Amino acid sequence: MRRDGIDVLLVGSDGQHHHRGYLRYLLSWRTPSWEDYLIFPLDGEPTFFTHYSLRARWAREVFGIKDARSPPVGARHDTYVPHIVEEIEKHKPTTVGLASMQTLSGEFYAALARELTSAKITEASNVIDEVRLIKSPEELELYRKSAKVADVAYRTLLESIEPGRKEYEVIADVEQAAIQNGAEEVFYMFGSGPTPELKYNGMLDRRLKRGDLIVFTLEMPGPGGYWVELSRTVSIGQPKKSVSEAHDTIERAEKRAIEALRPGRTVSDVAKSMLEPIKSAGYEMMGQALGHSAGLDIFEKPLIEPGEKTVFKPGMVFSVHPHALTKEGAGCIVCNNYAVTDGGAQKLFKASSELAVV
Repeated sequence: MRRDGIDVLLVGSDGQHHHRGYLRYLLSWRTPSWEDYLIFPLDGEPTFFTHYSLRARWAREVFGIKDARSPPVGARHDTYVPHIVEEIEKHKPTTVGLASMQTLSGEFYAALARELTSAKITEASNVIDEVRLIKSPEELELYRKSAKVADVAYRTLLESIEPGRKEYEVIADVEQAAIQNGAEEVFYMFGSGPTPELKYNGMLDRRLKRGDLIVFTLEMPGPGGYWVELSRTVSIGQPKKSVSEAHDTIERAEKRAIEALRPGRTVSDVAKSMLEPIKSAGYEMMGQALGHSAGLDIFEKPLIEPGEKTVFKPGMVFSVHPHALTKEGAGCIVCNNYAVTDGGAQKLFKASSELAVV
């Protein structure tokens, strides 16, 4: 903060999967719904504002956050602002950094910019991003716990797939297994059929058939809140040759990525190493990124893409997910989490990346 001229950080969090990490990194507090805000000064004690009085009491008594408050009952985004501005101005800042613009609502920001006239407001998420990117040994141990839960959930998926069952019945088994083994929550996408597409909850009413191809993505934080991502392709019965060939290609792409995922190489190196076998084989892709950093949010910066200059260092964790479409339009995907170590990439899951046949 001192390096960047930030006198006070204002950290926002809401109930979305990718909006909680900044606050949780600083306070270990997981926002369950609505929104929370932390005033984090360069000098002095932080002040935490949460949605209502019961949450403020939990913050004090359970999480040890000394100064935890709540605005009046029925608070909306903008009704926090007078209380937050009053507290910020006690620190007499020249510059207030936001972490981040992405995690603050437009309603909140408009009110803040209108009422906080005594200081410059700037985006400052990089102040926390730089620290979050490299995980401590304690964080890596929490990652391993999350990965163990995901492995259990994937085994449950394979055991639950059966012709005649509906997609949501399979997912219910997976979700139950994950929660029973320590997942804080579960986010998933699932698709089945001759040319399956990844779908969300509320769309999973198709009945499974022999000959189906299944694409599956499970994203979840285990005990401690660190998100892992496991994606697999599953065939009910022997897969078509075109599916096997496409999947062989993305497995080669993943192996190429693992070779490049080591200290001193760049994120761009990994992206290019995955793209080369996929593109040279003539495959189109499924319209999503090749991967991203991972942590206390469901995905974090940077994305794995050509041109990304971030250099790998030990302690970083990335989700790596190469994917391709067969000539018929069937999607094939695999995703694993890897920790960067001095010796290279360390896979966190035990589950094989191979095309599963059930």
